[in-house]
Amino acid sequence: MIHFMAERLRRYREYRDEMKTGDVIACQGFDLGARIIRKVTKSLYSHVGLLVRFTEASVDRVFVLESLVEKGVLLWPLSRKLSDYNGKAWWLPLRLTGARGTVTRQKKIRTRILRMAMEQLGKQYDLKAIKYMATKYLLRNKRIPEESHHEFICSELVAYVFDRAALLPPDLKTSDLTPGDITALPCMGEPEEILT
Repeated sequence: MIHFMAERLRRYREYRDEMKTGDVIACQGFDLGARIIRKVTKSLYSHVGLLVRFTEASVDRVFVLESLVEKGVLLWPLSRKLSDYNGKAWWLPLRLTGARGTVTRQKKIRTRILRMAMEQLGKQYDLKAIKYMATKYLLRNKRIPEESHHEFICSELVAYVFDRAALLPPDLKTSDLTPGDITALPCMGEPEEILT
């Protein structure tokens, strides 16, 4: 069993040193809820989370900030999430190029992402957003709900933090994005499979 888990996390360990605050983890779960999300949204992905890296005081840990139905917004070690996860996962680096390209500017953006991410800890899961997504995709309802930012589904959480860091186009509504939409944002790099 230990050998199986070590092999399963091998790709994560290969990329771990490159992971930074603001990168995204995209997941493809195998449970019923995840399969429904993938089918309805016509996406490979059923869940996303935001990576947060702490390197202070001789500590070097990579965490994932995510919103889960039963727990709301929480932060936990990415290695633990991956070892417990029933599915596949991809790492998508945050691309800060072009006008955002200077090293000083990149650091400021990642610091803003970290601050905004930490401010969301403990918020509730947004069950109303799940109802909205169901009516949007199943009944073709185009009405976008008002954004509250007091509760989040996974993709809404990542989109909100990116929006507050000025990484999203102004016409996007954070409550209208799916996990697949997050992975397709212009600021996202190519996905690298880290959990098979």
